[in-house]
Amino acid sequence: MWNHRPEYQFSRYSLEIDEINRVQVDPDTGDESSEDIFNTDTPVIGSSDNLDHLAGLAPEDFLTMRLYLNQDAGNVLWEYAFEFLDLRALIDPDDLTLESGFIPVSADFPEIELSADLVGYANRSEENKEPVRMIWEAPNGGSLATQSEVDADQALFRNTLTTSRNAGTKHTVKAMLDTGASRALSQILSFQVVPGQPANIDVSTEGQMSLLKLGSVKVLATVKDAHGNSVDDNTAVNVTTEGPIELASEVVHLENGVLELEVVGTHYAEAANLVIRAGEVEREIQLEVKPLTVEIQSQPDSLETNTNYSAQLKVVDTQGSAVEGVEVEVYSDIGRVAETSVVTDAQGTAC
Repeated sequence: MWNHRPEYQFSRYSLEIDEINRVQVDPDTGDESSEDIFNTDTPVIGSSDNLDHLAGLAPEDFLTMRLYLNQDAGNVLWEYAFEFLDLRALIDPDDLTLESGFIPVSADFPEIELSADLVGYANRSEENKEPVRMIWEAPNGGSLATQSEVDADQALFRNTLTTSRNAGTKHTVKAMLDTGASRALSQILSFQVVPGQPANIDVSTEGQMSLLKLGSVKVLATVKDAHGNSVDDNTAVNVTTEGPIELASEVVHLENGVLELEVVGTHYAEAANLVIRAGEVEREIQLEVKPLTVEIQSQPDSLETNTNYSAQLKVVDTQGSAVEGVEVEVYSDIGRVAETSVVTDAQGTAC
């Protein structure tokens, strides 16, 4: 079976070996001696060199050795020996390839400049510079500015790929040199669309909070780019509070573009603001710290001097639920109280 190889169209070589001599040098005298090991069952040149490995060499390897040994006296093959097709994306060097091996493309900037060139073509002699046609394909989506072009000067080609704006979409670009019977030289680049910069913050809240960190409000913030994609989880997010509130946890990070927060009230019952910033986008959420109500449940209708009386109070939130563990300060302007500070029990009461 014969395979067509372009570099063989001008010259053909056959490699025949009659003998292989192993040269040994006496370390003391420097004298050299040689031994023909061609017919040896296990020919070894050195302790780790096995000539059986020659069976693993491809025809291209022998051609390369010929070229490097300057056995192409007429330089017939040299002009073609080191030509190869190079395809690359003209992107910022800081845009590193993803772990998956794909080149990232921001949804904000879906146009990627491409460059393909036949390296070594420019060094050909003028009589060997035949026009070269480049074929471009985007087999799984995306659009290319051009599908085919011809150059007979530098074999340098430019193109533009326009990708989808949906994060996660993958695109492939294939550049092929049209050599007539077959497109032997080809290169492929793979791209993946990643979210753009933050553009919107959608917020929902659940629950209510009272002062003294009783109750809490759960805040769910979804950060998206201008095209509806949830932003990357490595996006920096900053959260600040204004007023008598604080975050129940200091850990603030995105997960699948979603930020979950829990907010509690502190020592005052009044309006407060929660501010979320992601990139250049800011969202302010208005919250309210609810008050607690102290109810005196049992007290005498009239008081006599030098007489002890008992009274019971109850602390409830805005929904009427009993609140446990609240310290209440008690005073009277018509008598003296035995305890100036009491703490509510599980029923929200204290005596």
